[in-house]
Amino acid sequence: MIQLEDLASSCSLTLDQLKEIESHIAGTNTYTAEHVRHQMSWFLKDLGIDEYYFRTTEIEDIARHILLLGTSELAARHGGDSMAVQLVHEEAERAVYIIEQRGELQIEIEQRIEERYPKFRLESYGTSGTNNGIPLQFYVLTKPHFQDGLADEGVEFEDAATVDFIETALPETKERYKGIWNDLHDRLTPAISVTEKQETKEIRFMIGLQPSGARQILTGFSHLFHRVGAGVTRKYIEPFYDGSFILSFYVPETAQSLIPELERELGMVSILPDSPIGSLFASEVLSAQETMYAAAAAAFTHQFISEKAEGYQLLEESVQHQMEARGVLDSLRRQMAKNTFSTRRISSTVAENVETIRLLYRHFEGSFGSGSAIAVKEVEEALERDVAYHRDRAILRFFLTFNEMIDRTNFFQKTQASVAFRLTNGFLGDTDYPDEPWGVFFVVGRQFNGFHVRFRDIARGGIRIVRSRTADMYARNVDTLFQENYNLSSTQQKKNKDIPEGGSKGMVLVHQQFSADPVAADSAFQAYADGILDLLRSENGDEPKEVLFLGPDEGSANLMDWAALHARKQGYRYWKSFTTGKSLSLGGIPHDRYGMTTESVHTYVTATLEKLGKDESKIRKIQTGGPDGDLGSNEILISKDITIGIVDGSGVLYDPDGLDRPELVRLAKARLMCDSFDTSKLGSKGFFVSISDKEITLPDGTVVHNGEDFRNHFHLTHFMTADLFVPCGGRPGAFTAANWKSLLDDGGKPRIPIIVEGANLFITHEARLQLEKAGVILFKDASTNKGGVTSSSLEVYAGLALNDEQWEKEMSVEDGHEESPFRQKLVKQIVERIRDNARKEFELLWAEHNRVGTSFTELSDTVSANINRIADAVRSSSLLDDDNLRSALLKRYTPSVLQELVSVAEIEQRVPRNYQDAIIAAAIGSDFVYTYGLHSTEVDFSDYLDSLRK
Repeated sequence: MIQLEDLASSCSLTLDQLKEIESHIAGTNTYTAEHVRHQMSWFLKDLGIDEYYFRTTEIEDIARHILLLGTSELAARHGGDSMAVQLVHEEAERAVYIIEQRGELQIEIEQRIEERYPKFRLESYGTSGTNNGIPLQFYVLTKPHFQDGLADEGVEFEDAATVDFIETALPETKERYKGIWNDLHDRLTPAISVTEKQETKEIRFMIGLQPSGARQILTGFSHLFHRVGAGVTRKYIEPFYDGSFILSFYVPETAQSLIPELERELGMVSILPDSPIGSLFASEVLSAQETMYAAAAAAFTHQFISEKAEGYQLLEESVQHQMEARGVLDSLRRQMAKNTFSTRRISSTVAENVETIRLLYRHFEGSFGSGSAIAVKEVEEALERDVAYHRDRAILRFFLTFNEMIDRTNFFQKTQASVAFRLTNGFLGDTDYPDEPWGVFFVVGRQFNGFHVRFRDIARGGIRIVRSRTADMYARNVDTLFQENYNLSSTQQKKNKDIPEGGSKGMVLVHQQFSADPVAADSAFQAYADGILDLLRSENGDEPKEVLFLGPDEGSANLMDWAALHARKQGYRYWKSFTTGKSLSLGGIPHDRYGMTTESVHTYVTATLEKLGKDESKIRKIQTGGPDGDLGSNEILISKDITIGIVDGSGVLYDPDGLDRPELVRLAKARLMCDSFDTSKLGSKGFFVSISDKEITLPDGTVVHNGEDFRNHFHLTHFMTADLFVPCGGRPGAFTAANWKSLLDDGGKPRIPIIVEGANLFITHEARLQLEKAGVILFKDASTNKGGVTSSSLEVYAGLALNDEQWEKEMSVEDGHEESPFRQKLVKQIVERIRDNARKEFELLWAEHNRVGTSFTELSDTVSANINRIADAVRSSSLLDDDNLRSALLKRYTPSVLQELVSVAEIEQRVPRNYQDAIIAAAIGSDFVYTYGLHSTEVDFSDYLDSLRK
């Protein structure tokens, strides 16, 4: 019989520990005493399990593993050679898997681990010894335990690590992990370390990953190491209190030559999308970089590829003078293109042409990475030779177009949070996009696809996070992502006519599998912003390559602080102005707190009623966008009307006799949705329909089969009858050329005679024109919804003009502290400017409409076009070389309270020259048009310039 003393001298455990193990196993009465010793010797000595296992595993657990593995091995022996040894022992707080080292079996077990124990500690060891000639692989999972009472932020490494790690890890191990963890918190990208462990002749790869919602973090890296042929001997996953992870992989030193390839791929693995194209990496058909390239090119192709069917042009020409028909035809063409080149079809083409994808990737790598350049002709010849079907060729030829439309990218950085592409100016060139943007960024991450579109070099606009409740909604959002982004940015360009910044907008479409996860949505925005910052930063830390300003929009308002601080951490010079709508503690001027956007929208409401001689307190109004939102809440708080209907995310609130105003004010101040309305305050004809309601009957007898569908289409129902409609929220394109007639009664008269459009693009251009023809007084978003952009612009300007110390003292407001007198006065002057700009444009539109009868919609576009045209002309003229004129106009534009703190001379030193140019151009353009109108002449402009110089 094997002696325990001999076993103790040849393994990592003491004699007392061996006796304890033997006692545990013997107590089960499973084996004879001799077989117990045999199993212990085989497990503890012959298998060659890593010493770390014995140092970190409880004696009772080791005994259990010996017992269970022995039972599994015995069953395999009596079951025949084909049965693999496999132990699966799962409990609530721990799990153990011991299996034969077979690639498919290991992946299967690791997928099971990711599904059942996604945030557990993992230790995995391969044995140097074998069972019947096959090495074994251990997976030991333990639930992480952290100290009690930890804060959500500001936790140090020793507190963030698990209690077990701190108690069992060696000092040098703790230091190594601490270094990775600290490095991880100075970045958003993975933290990667490659070192040699000379005493064991191994190479150690450590990867620190940020928290980002549910994710598969084990199988992806396993596929990578297996694909390149680097046999992993040990794997560890260490979770931390803040949600981050550190993974460690050990490979034999004989894999030294594989290090460069692994370093290139490691960072990319963590951001691969979970999609049909992403599965090409999981099946080890493509490398991580090839897969990410294919995913990005496929997403680009789906957005922009188009194919006009035979006869389409003839049909297009036949309806060119029929606005409604043309709008429907254009919509059908775009939908046909999306159906023909669907995401599924493009993914299938990629999977069936992997060699061509590799060639296209090499062409891309040759242009932007370290690969050898490949001629376009070579790629085109391969497409003709190797791709048989013409639509597959069209798809893959568009991948080549994608390569040629990239100006710069962060793809070949060592690590990145997302892959970002700055596309070349002029890449669109399509009738769907009549105005060419000045710049477009395209960003792809693990959880999202996104764009950023801007119409001038100096531009500002919000970033919208789009989440999809259903697969159908996601499919629609995927199809329209860039089109909607372009439209929103174009509208922003029109509304930004009074400020230096041109129009811009960003959109982050969260993949459907992450839509219900708020952590993933936030992580998607962060990866999006980090990717864009990669492309803005200069290599030497001087002036950035481009100056960009982001703002809050749907889903991103809570992330403006993070983005500003991250920009500062990344060395972006203009970090104070990188985002607007920041919290008071960072000096931001939140629109909702001061009602900035509503000030402009409501100016149009009161001005219209004033012209018509109507009393606001007697006006019946319907609004979309509820009391939980910025526009919706402030519209309730600032108005004096009789509100009869509100539509928001929770459902529809309606009372034809008027909703109880004190109750609405309560919801607005608390920023609560309509489902919090006290329904006892509704009249006999009133109702609230929740999106979750089914088969209910309303007081007038209307049957609602589905509450969500009723909410989505309420604007098309007979309930939309009032004096005034103010859309303060809702999806773009609610009213279109196909459904605008729903706002007319049976006699063809408008059921709502006044519409002041607060929400962007709620009504399409064609629908606006038709509604105005039918007699509706309608003011579009580009004119009404410009209060927020004015506020944000002046927040940007203050951030550029003030140094860090002045910003901290005058703009930042800590909790419980009063706003500085400077800040209070600045906010007051911003509100005054918003009202003044809104009233000036309203008066111009009203006068021109009454004079020539042109629709307000067309006049609004004309005003924006005239102001922007003049501003653009000024920016390319010698007027900007007139120093006296520059100083005078800067002084005129700059709020007086800012000039009391910073002189114009200091502003000229601190503010980027191109931003100053934009100020002067915008000031001249808007002031001239509002003063001289839409039919001014060159003589008028000459007189105006003379007056400025005087």
